[in-house]
Amino acid sequence: MSRPVGWAWLAIVALLLAAAVVRIHDIGAQDIWADEGFTYFATQTSDLVGLLRSDVHPPLYFGALRLWADVAGTSELALRLPSALAGLLTVALVFRLALDLSVMQAPRQAAVFAGLAALMMVLSDLEVDLSQEARMYTVQSALSVAAVIAYVRWLKRGRRGMLVVLAVCSAALVYVNYLGAWIPVTIGLHAVLTMRPRRAIPLVAALIAAAAAAAPWLLAVGVQQVGNGAGADRADPATWDTLLRYRDIWFGQMWPLTVGLLGVGAIAWLQPSRRPLERRIGVLLILWIALPLALTWIATNYVPVLAAHRISHVTPAIALLIALGLMRFPAGARMFIVVTLVVSGVTSVDFYRIKGPWEQYVDTVASFVRPGELVLMEIGGGDSMLEYYFDRALPQGTELRSLKRWRESQPLTFSAELPQVVNSHDTVWLLHWSSETQIFDVLQSAGFVQTMHRTTPHIQNSRLDSYRFDRMPEGEVGQIGPLVLRRAKLLQNRGRIDLWWSVETPVTEMLVTSAFLLDSDGALVAQMDSPPMMGERPVSSFTPGEVVYDPKLLTTPDGALLPGGTYRAGVVVYRFVDGGTERLLRPDGGEVLELGEFTID
Repeated sequence: MSRPVGWAWLAIVALLLAAAVVRIHDIGAQDIWADEGFTYFATQTSDLVGLLRSDVHPPLYFGALRLWADVAGTSELALRLPSALAGLLTVALVFRLALDLSVMQAPRQAAVFAGLAALMMVLSDLEVDLSQEARMYTVQSALSVAAVIAYVRWLKRGRRGMLVVLAVCSAALVYVNYLGAWIPVTIGLHAVLTMRPRRAIPLVAALIAAAAAAAPWLLAVGVQQVGNGAGADRADPATWDTLLRYRDIWFGQMWPLTVGLLGVGAIAWLQPSRRPLERRIGVLLILWIALPLALTWIATNYVPVLAAHRISHVTPAIALLIALGLMRFPAGARMFIVVTLVVSGVTSVDFYRIKGPWEQYVDTVASFVRPGELVLMEIGGGDSMLEYYFDRALPQGTELRSLKRWRESQPLTFSAELPQVVNSHDTVWLLHWSSETQIFDVLQSAGFVQTMHRTTPHIQNSRLDSYRFDRMPEGEVGQIGPLVLRRAKLLQNRGRIDLWWSVETPVTEMLVTSAFLLDSDGALVAQMDSPPMMGERPVSSFTPGEVVYDPKLLTTPDGALLPGGTYRAGVVVYRFVDGGTERLLRPDGGEVLELGEFTID
């Protein structure tokens, strides 16, 4: 094992600081997305095993994160930080593995090689992206490198304790992500190809022990997960275009250079002049890349599992081979190439997933929901990310249901139970982004009227739709000008007045609805003026007979919440004329529709 010279420790500290900056900076900038939402859901459920039976993942990461969340909470930063820390650990372990490989005889050369390998990990956009995601993939990478370190140390020194570490890491890999099993498979195949059978017996025993440790879960739950299909829509096809995309992900925009460096590194490790152990290590690194990709490529023809993030644990081997390729160049040329790679890595992005405006989408309804109302989610790709934000935003007593999850978990009773649940409420909120439209028919059959429709821009010019449906009473509260006030609700203790408007004939002019509160002395204390629905539904957009929801959030002039007391509420409607305003009149000539009194504690 090569020992790094003194400055090498400074180098790895600097590299870890750089890795920390790029992995933790803006770690909460993007919203939690579907897969991370499932992670959050796993930290909240009382039946983790039952949840995972309907998924495709093993339990170790979710169980560990649940313990972490009990201490650190469930903010975006708290959920994602373990992935960032595992990403940093992977960088450090790659540095350590490079030293253990002892390809360079001089300590200084070995330290340079280790630093270059760690630098390649720091610059990996795939690793950076996965470090900012509440998923298990950076943990998988760290365990993979740890397993290879244990194997290499056993190869070099015959230390039996390293086989224990290898067995533990191998079993943990299976319990973190099933495709992590490719690492012990790679190690086992490498032993078959490069080792005498008698020499391999202790290694085989360690791998059998790891398999035995993983077997209880695989037999009890894993076999039930086959065919669940979770994440199948995010699997890549086994095509040439996918290979080209993977080339760009792992080798970047300067892929001719980095692929060439990897080839130089592989050839350097396999040269006949190398010692047998070094050549065996070269074979190991090549297998580390080729075998997981090949096996996953084959497997995806039967189970859709092919995705760059799922086999991201090949990245350390790529980094090591590129680093060795760099070491074949003179110091000056090597420095020039490294600077070029750093500039390219800093100024370009080779892997980045846009995760969608899910918090903004939830906000289109969450601030208006009242306790006791029903919120439904119908999202084709999964809605656990919405549940994450709803859990933080909805008032106590709100019923939140995922139609997709409900339909899939109770297929025999769903269609009968859905109308029953809908009929037990007078207001239903719906977030809809799916080809499934059954809920609209159910709501219409139950007598609900759509009173709100808001849209949130999404990726690829698509939109996310949110709706409000209400049971509308017969009659009306009153009329001002062409606007008919169908219903009004005073929300005590929330300082909000909900209004529902309609028109009998089209209106072309701009009208403003104004809700206000007067205190016990008749003084104006709060007022909100806007076209209906926060300005999103001008009266000119109304169609005759349509009912439009118009919430008015009332605060004091300085923006503070209303103090406790009894208030009288009213509504006026006005239009703009000659640089001023003109109030519209009721049929009896009055200007104000009185809505009554309410009390704020």
